Amino acid sequence: MNNIWFKILILIKLISSICFAITNNIEKNEINNKTLRMLTSSPKLSSISSDTNIKLHRPLLDGQIIGGYPINIKSASYLVSLHFINHKCTGILIDKNWILTSGHCTTHLQPYNYYIYMGSNNIEKHNGLVVKVAELYRHPNYTKNLDYDFTLLKLVNYSSIGYNINIAKLPEQNEEIPDGIKFKLIGWNKNDNKSLFKENNENMSLKAIDVIKINSTKCHELYKNRGGITDRMFCAAKYNYHNNNDNDDNGICHAEPGSPIIINNKAIGVASWGYGCKLSDYPNVYAKISYVRDWIKYTSGV
Repeated sequence: MNNIWFKILILIKLISSICFAITNNIEKNEINNKTLRMLTSSPKLSSISSDTNIKLHRPLLDGQIIGGYPINIKSASYLVSLHFINHKCTGILIDKNWILTSGHCTTHLQPYNYYIYMGSNNIEKHNGLVVKVAELYRHPNYTKNLDYDFTLLKLVNYSSIGYNINIAKLPEQNEEIPDGIKFKLIGWNKNDNKSLFKENNENMSLKAIDVIKINSTKCHELYKNRGGITDRMFCAAKYNYHNNNDNDDNGICHAEPGSPIIINNKAIGVASWGYGCKLSDYPNVYAKISYVRDWIKYTSGV
């Protein structure tokens, strides 16, 4: 009798083992099939773009000012060039020892890596002043997606005697910028249109372009798949923006980050991001200085 019960127990264990193996194999097959589907299927770009929780990164400017008209540094003597090996970004002098520029210009290096070139029309063949950076303060709310796109640079002490160097005025905190108002965008233009980061940059000269403020709601819709624009941003385009003239490519193409938008010697924004001047339906996006005016004063005392 005991022998019979022993055989029954063995049989039950055997059946249980077989059932477990079958179930486990089915689960593995389901997991493998699911993994295979994930690896072999590609989501459509439209489905990614339409997901409100997924946004494409905002495109960095990576080039220079194209077109425009030449100006003399004497009429924009607050303009400076931020150098690391070569010209990297434009900045504005807001006090003798303080520079304001775009936050993403200073994400990878230490203050002592940078030099500021000022007081010259040509930033490679110049007779201006070269000053070292002592301290760097990127806005504490800066994000890689270019919100709060500001950096303050404190310079070492230097003498500006004999150089035509002045300070740019700044707006008040939360000062509004009306739609349609006309500004000047100022920065450096490389006459042969080659990359700024090549060794031979001796042909870079100072240029200005007339631009107008674009309605923020309209600009937000244009850049909706890039997360739109925030309250820390505004948009501006070349003055004949609505003419859609393909031969007129004035603007910031692919990169003059930090270039200021100026009205009556007052800097109201710094170039931040956008598709560049070849896409006439897309204005460039600027970081709004009036939104962070209190932070500038708190950090620099200016």
